[in-house]
Amino acid sequence: MIEVITKFIDKATVLIIVEVRKNEITDNSLTNATGVTISIWDPEVTLPVVDDGSMGDPVSLGTYHYYYHKGTGLDPMAKGNWRIGGLVADGTLDDTVYTPFSGSFEV
Repeated sequence: MIEVITKFIDKATVLIIVEVRKNEITDNSLTNATGVTISIWDPEVTLPVVDDGSMGDPVSLGTYHYYYHKGTGLDPMAKGNWRIGGLVADGTLDDTVYTPFSGSFEV
């Protein structure tokens, strides 16, 4: 199971938190993935403003953070529904399993 949480830091920055869990039925504990990528779509454009960006190493077991800051300065983010999509990779080379996730936040 993958949970997506968003928190606004200021009017131009959002923290996107992705929590990766082992299994929602038998084991709901957090677990690290091989990698997590993220894409973010501005409500005013059809192409992602972030395309397959790496969420980097986990900040704690199974928890990944991505800070999105619009442009430079504190110009506010565009109003509307921002979409989030991504992939969690687990495994190595030919044995890798990819699990998609999605979410959104409203400005």
